[in-house]
Amino acid sequence: MTNVDAPIHYARTRATTILLRSSDGTYDASTGGYTYSLVAPLVANPDELITVELVNAAIPNSFYNVEVGRSSFDVTETVGGTAASRTITVAQGNFDVNTLRSELLTRLNTGTPVYTVVFNRVSGRYTFTVTGAVAVTFDMTGPMRRSLGFSQTAHSFAGSPLTLQSDHVCDLSSNNHSLLVQASFLSSSFITSKDMRSTGIIAVIPINAQNFNFILFQPQEEFTVLVRNNLIDTFMLNVTNQDGRQIDFNGVEWEISLRFRFEKDPEFEQQSLSLTRRLIKLQGQHLRNTMERLKLDRARASSEVDKRRKKVQKRAAVLREGA
Repeated sequence: MTNVDAPIHYARTRATTILLRSSDGTYDASTGGYTYSLVAPLVANPDELITVELVNAAIPNSFYNVEVGRSSFDVTETVGGTAASRTITVAQGNFDVNTLRSELLTRLNTGTPVYTVVFNRVSGRYTFTVTGAVAVTFDMTGPMRRSLGFSQTAHSFAGSPLTLQSDHVCDLSSNNHSLLVQASFLSSSFITSKDMRSTGIIAVIPINAQNFNFILFQPQEEFTVLVRNNLIDTFMLNVTNQDGRQIDFNGVEWEISLRFRFEKDPEFEQQSLSLTRRLIKLQGQHLRNTMERLKLDRARASSEVDKRRKKVQKRAAVLREGA
């Protein structure tokens, strides 16, 4: 009878590849990580190290370039002698320069001031013009500034009519330029310029697919990262943008394949060689000490034999004289 509760043992091969799907992991909304538990842990021998590499990935470009919590900016308008502020919130979704222009017109033109918005395809910048107000300021200190092409400060309209042009090129990627695949079983692999600290990054994946298509990634050359211990059983995997910000894939599943290799530990081999040499040296010293003891014992035994022989000879002589 087969014991259904018996543990499953992975074959001891040179490498083990694991396919990880986001739908199979336990999702933690607070961290954006997916936890996986292996039925049987991956365990290296005492003389081995475990390395890991990402061999392929299929990740949907299903995240929005305008997201909830990153889609607002404040406007202060002076109409007559009264200044009033309001928050402009763009709807969540994927926008291009034209659909974003239409959305801005809808959100801005809800009161007395009337706005026009023009996108210049040569400069890559928006120009805002307003009538019906004597002063207007856009507060661009939030994340929405990147999509509209503004630096992180307050920008005031000027001229007649009141006009404001974005001072940077519009970035409709929502600052999602690449994806970082990170794992909890890595203590250090990459150092990022954001905080100059080591992170558990396995791979950096460029976002090279259009909206609602799959980002298909396969490294051009092998890149392995050392695992911090010799056992992997439960671990967390996380996919973020290049700033470490959590990505919302809006319910679309991703897949990542990781290959774990069992490599001979050169330090262990060196330590083993050192211990072997030390053992040989100790054995040699022990042999030399044993030989010295044997020589001393032989000399003492020979001396004792000589003493006894002389006593016997002396007694024999006495007996002959008495006879």
